[in-house]
Amino acid sequence: MFENIHAQGIVLDASLIKEYDKRLVILTTNLGKITVFANGTRRKNSPLTAASQRFVMGDFELRPSGANTYSLVSVD
Repeated sequence: MFENIHAQGIVLDASLIKEYDKRLVILTTNLGKITVFANGTRRKNSPLTAASQRFVMGDFELRPSGANTYSLVSVD
């Protein structure tokens, strides 16, 4: 399976998908502008809620899920 990728970046855009998910556009230092799917971020006690807002900067841990798309695992 794929290994997780660590990337430092800033969230440029956050849009709603489905009932509990978000699609983020993140500008990273090493990968450029990427699309990240944050599953379950709109749930009540999700630890990723604060990190999936616009203009949040952090160290993102990502899992590759397709051809230029990633899934969000955690954020510092």
